Amino acid sequence: MKKNLLIILVFMFGKVAAQDDYGCDKCTMLKEEYEAAVSPKREEIYAFFKSQCLETQTEYIAESTVTVDTTKAEKIRVTSKGKCIDYKEVKEIDKKTNKETMSYSITKKDTVFTIGSKNPAFPGGDEALVKYLGQNIKYPAEAKNKKISGTVFIQLVVGKSGEVRNVKALRSPDPLLSTEAIRVIKGMPKWTPGEYKNVPVSMVSVIPVRFSLK
Repeated sequence: MKKNLLIILVFMFGKVAAQDDYGCDKCTMLKEEYEAAVSPKREEIYAFFKSQCLETQTEYIAESTVTVDTTKAEKIRVTSKGKCIDYKEVKEIDKKTNKETMSYSITKKDTVFTIGSKNPAFPGGDEALVKYLGQNIKYPAEAKNKKISGTVFIQLVVGKSGEVRNVKALRSPDPLLSTEAIRVIKGMPKWTPGEYKNVPVSMVSVIPVRFSLK
């Protein structure tokens, strides 16, 4: 009888472990799919990823300290952690205005802010950025022949040292245009990094690149 019970327990443990491994693999794939997706599919995938793969904790902040008295709270901090994957996202929301005041995600490699105290800046400012794009963008011949035009929205991460990385198209009229926009943005010089509380941080930035046929 004891021998049979032991066999059943081992079988059940093996079954549960297999389900957990499958769940982690699924969440890793969902995370990669979400990061590579473009709007509006990106938001749909993230909502599913959050419901299936993340655990969320809400804290109320008063004078930089967590409080149980919600009436005294100035901010709401929402922390989402991966159940079994390397992922952490933190957002702080102003309680009065209901607007995000700070947002970042954490992996083993880096902490990447979405909202900080100061946004990253192209050397020379926005005018220099427009000039750089105008001088370096080459309208793809195939796109011209097919009369394809429109705006490509490119997302990039400006590292804490100013380097440009993780460049990808969020939205694009056509892959021909997004490929060219990505090529040019990957070749950008270093930016002035964004800041959080006067400290340089890695931060997400989005650049619209317009392709117009005259």
